[in-house]
Amino acid sequence: MRRNVGYNRLQQQQAHNYRPESVQVNTKLKNLWFHVICGCIFFAFGFAILMWSEARLLKKTKSLNEGFGSIVSIENPNTISPENNGKLIHLVGYLQVGEPMTEFEYGVLISAVKLKRRVQMYQWVEERTLREFPEEFHVHEDGLYYFTEWRDKLIDHTRFTQPYGHENPREIAMKTKIYVCDQVNVGAYYFSDALKDVFTDFELFTSDERPENRDIKLHSGLYYHSQDVWNPKVGDIRVQFSYSGLAGELVTIIAMQVDHELHPYITSHGDRIMIFRHGHHPPQNFYHEHHKQHWLLSWIVRGACFLVLFVGSSFLTPLLRKFSRSKCSIGGKKIKF
Repeated sequence: MRRNVGYNRLQQQQAHNYRPESVQVNTKLKNLWFHVICGCIFFAFGFAILMWSEARLLKKTKSLNEGFGSIVSIENPNTISPENNGKLIHLVGYLQVGEPMTEFEYGVLISAVKLKRRVQMYQWVEERTLREFPEEFHVHEDGLYYFTEWRDKLIDHTRFTQPYGHENPREIAMKTKIYVCDQVNVGAYYFSDALKDVFTDFELFTSDERPENRDIKLHSGLYYHSQDVWNPKVGDIRVQFSYSGLAGELVTIIAMQVDHELHPYITSHGDRIMIFRHGHHPPQNFYHEHHKQHWLLSWIVRGACFLVLFVGSSFLTPLLRKFSRSKCSIGGKKIKF
């Protein structure tokens, strides 16, 4: 009887000390929940971005092959071939515009695709700093100082900490504006509005003639509405002109022919092809250039994704080690890694 009681106690003690392998693994999983969550997030994010990048590269490559595979080079830009309607064409010729764009008040006259009038006003400006400034700057004890300079946008002086004595006009008499020529063409091919939008590089322009209005003063390519160019007052205005797409320049265009106009070419994958360059360029150069850009971008994304996956694997490494050790515990002997 005593032997049975002792035997039962031994069995109960062994059952109490025995922990199934699954329970051990679950306990260790709970202790490593932070590593599991972070690792899964990094892995999911890395794989998602990598798959997106590869799909994007494949899509861009197919679009380039579709567009440039059937491109038509125009030999004579002064003749339109109806059979090329709806096709991607390669056109080289001299840029032509309609009526010159003018600003009579300033004596400005230029034949270009775009003419930009940039307007700046002399205004009070508030800034906060701990630096020391000369006496002509209005400096306050709290680190605020006020000074005047030319600014493109109107500054609301009512938002100043100390608006009294630093008042700006409530509006600018003139506005910055970009004039776009109505008629732009290369030979018999006319530019659509979308093609005109690619002209974004502006060069400064100054007229050779001085304004007839004596209230406007020309100095260093800028037109001043000021009594004294060297000592402007708050509210004075200065104007600067620049242009983009000068008539007579040799240009290369790749776009879709729609009757006598040039529009963006939309591939079957939804990508848009429309290229404008100054000078003479064969279509092969554009194909290799765009393909190289997409290829380089894809490798940059791949490198970033591999780094994210490496970080994710570093989070999951402790989990895998503990899981392997618990799996390899056999007969009370634990295999170390």
